[in-house]
Amino acid sequence: MKTIKKVCFCLLLCLGGIGCSPSTSLDFWTITYDQIESYLNENGNLSDDWYIGLQGKDLAVDKDYPELTIHQYGDQQECVLSFQMDAKNKPYIAYQYTMETEAALGRTKQKSLELTSTDAGFTKYDMKYTETILEDGNFISQNTASGILQVQEDQTLRFDSISLLKESMENLNVMIDNIEKTFDIDYTKTSFVNVPALAQKTNIPETEEIPEETADNIAYFSKPDINAKGFSLVTCLEINKTNPSSAIFSEFNVERQSDEFSYNISLEKQSQENCYALIFPFDSDFSYIAYIDETQAYLYDTSFTVENMVQDLAQGGSQAVLVLSTENESYKE
Repeated sequence: MKTIKKVCFCLLLCLGGIGCSPSTSLDFWTITYDQIESYLNENGNLSDDWYIGLQGKDLAVDKDYPELTIHQYGDQQECVLSFQMDAKNKPYIAYQYTMETEAALGRTKQKSLELTSTDAGFTKYDMKYTETILEDGNFISQNTASGILQVQEDQTLRFDSISLLKESMENLNVMIDNIEKTFDIDYTKTSFVNVPALAQKTNIPETEEIPEETADNIAYFSKPDINAKGFSLVTCLEINKTNPSSAIFSEFNVERQSDEFSYNISLEKQSQENCYALIFPFDSDFSYIAYIDETQAYLYDTSFTVENMVQDLAQGGSQAVLVLSTENESYKE
C-alpha cells in the first residue's frame, strides 16, 4: 500500500454518448467537482495523503457531471470516493476502503470493501469484500464475499453481515469530513446521501471472519492429513454460489500457509440427485465422482458407478476417498 501520493489533476478518458439526464439532483456532484477544481487552480498541490482525479469537462458524457475520484491515504490504508458513469451512462457513487496487515509467515493480508450504488437515488449498494494474501507482492490466495446495503426511508441502514463494514464506514466518514473541511463543502445542504455518516448512527458489528451467508463460495474442508514430510494437508472444495457448476479443488499446507495445488474445475451433474463428476483440467492426475449436499462432500474414485456410490453412502460412506465438510476448519491464519 502506498502511503505517500502526490495530487494529480488528471483527465480521465471516457466513451462518448448521450447525457445522463439524472432524475435525482446531482448538486453534490457539481459542487464537489467545482470546489476541488477551484482549490487546485488557486493552491496547486494538496498534501501527500491526497490523490484526486478530475475528468475534463470536454470529455464527459454529460458536461455538467464529469467524473471524479478522490483518494485519501493513511497508515497502510486507503479511502476512495468516486462519482462515475456506468456503461449505460447512468451516474453512480462508489466507496472503497482498503487496509493492509501482517499475516502468517511474514506475508501481507490486504482487505478491501467496495460499495457501489445501484439505484437512481443512491440509497442501494452492492457490497464486495475481498481478502488477499500476498508474499513479496505476489498473489498467494484470495477469498471474497458479497452483500447488499440499503438506506431506508427513516435514514437507518439495512445491511448484510460482511467483513470490514464497520471499519470501512468509520474511515470513510472521516474522509468525507476531511473533504468538506478542505474544499469548503457542506453536504448537508445538498442531496448527497452520506452513507458513512448514517452508519455512525447504526450498530454495525465487527466481523473478522467472512460470514457463511455472504461468502461467494461454499467451502468444504477435509480434516488434516500428515504427509511423508510431516506437513499437515487439508483438501478443499469451494463451490461458487452463483454458478454451482464452477468450483475450485485445492490442497492447503497448514504449516506453510499456502496451497500445494489449486485447480478450477467443473461439476457435472449425474443421474441421481446431489451426485456429480468432478471435471479437472487435462493436466491433472485427479479423477473423482462425488455426493455433495449442503454440509458434506463425499469423493469417490471414478471406478465407482453412481449406483455403487449411493449404496456405499447408505452404509456410512466408508469407501469414500475423501470426506469434506463445511464444519471442518480451514486452518488458514
